[in-house]
Amino acid sequence: MIREPGIAVQLGGDEFALALMHTDMDDAAVFAEKLVELIAAPYRIAERAITISVSIGLAGYPVTAAEIDTLLGKVDRAMYDAKKSGKRCYCISGQ
Repeated sequence: MIREPGIAVQLGGDEFALALMHTDMDDAAVFAEKLVELIAAPYRIAERAITISVSIGLAGYPVTAAEIDTLLGKVDRAMYDAKKSGKRCYCISGQ
């Protein structure tokens, strides 16, 4: 689902980062919305329907932040804003 050029990395136990190169925030929001829907679909495991949710934080480089540590901090805050909003959603970092 990640198009070229792009990367996905695991930051921690249940935290991942996706870098979408040459993508504006409108396109990133569309991607995030599709990802939320895809992950929210029920999975069948041993006759049981399992559902999971995702909270996504978005920030743009270099508009939101030009340094990686600052950018990741803004993404992290946006992700926690999404969690506070009830999960299964995404939030875009303020400038």
